[in-house]
Amino acid sequence: TADSPALVAYVRAIGLASGDVQTLVVTSPDGTVLARQTVAALDRDKAQYVVFTGAKRPVGGWRRGVWRADYTLVRGGKTALRKAFQITL
Repeated sequence: TADSPALVAYVRAIGLASGDVQTLVVTSPDGTVLARQTVAALDRDKAQYVVFTGAKRPVGGWRRGVWRADYTLVRGGKTALRKAFQITL
């Protein structure tokens, strides 16, 4: 809800390879970036990995509208996966 103490997005990725780079970005209804998390290139293959990012509620509460999270996985210098999800407050 607009009164939630925090807004957090997370992704559980499976079957990652050494060198993969993951980025998760949360944007507000007006397109402003609320939070961004980029995981450095993995040092080895990983069966699974959880990436999360977010922020605490601002003083006036969360802006009403559609909040979006975009996850990108880059493998070998090319985008291997892009996934988006959203929530409406």
